[in-house]
Amino acid sequence: MRSLLTAVLCLSMAVCTLANDFERGERQMDDHLVTERIIFKPAIPWKSMKATIGIHCSSLNEIITYIKISNINNKESEIIFQLLGDVGRTSLIVIATGRLGKGLWLKAEGYCIDPSALTSPAPITTTTTTTTEPTTTEPTTGSTYWTTYWTTSYDVNYIRSK
Repeated sequence: MRSLLTAVLCLSMAVCTLANDFERGERQMDDHLVTERIIFKPAIPWKSMKATIGIHCSSLNEIITYIKISNINNKESEIIFQLLGDVGRTSLIVIATGRLGKGLWLKAEGYCIDPSALTSPAPITTTTTTTTEPTTTEPTTGSTYWTTYWTTSYDVNYIRSK
């Protein structure tokens, strides 16, 4: 079963390599370019070239929407891509490995977006509760003001886990 999974992964990477483009995700309306790099590794006859490409969003609130790594050479070349991380996170790393004795000439692009900017804020609703004070002169034992304050002014829409 593991060998079948490995074969499927290698075949999918080979398909991406034959197209000379490695793409993940899709462009969105308000995303912005965070990484645009040209990577050139000259050929060394006895060594396969390896390039580590890091794509990081500028803010922790942003997520990566689209990455594209394309081969600048006009000819077909065999490049193996390894993806550490995924689209939808704040950072990821792509490791590109070329053939033995062949150089690398790649262009990497990465786009990020702030997902909180896409969604409209929830409308603020306030509920007012009226409490009537007892008309007797006996001392009260409970604090109705603080109980009413905390239950009515506490808005759950602004709580975000980080």
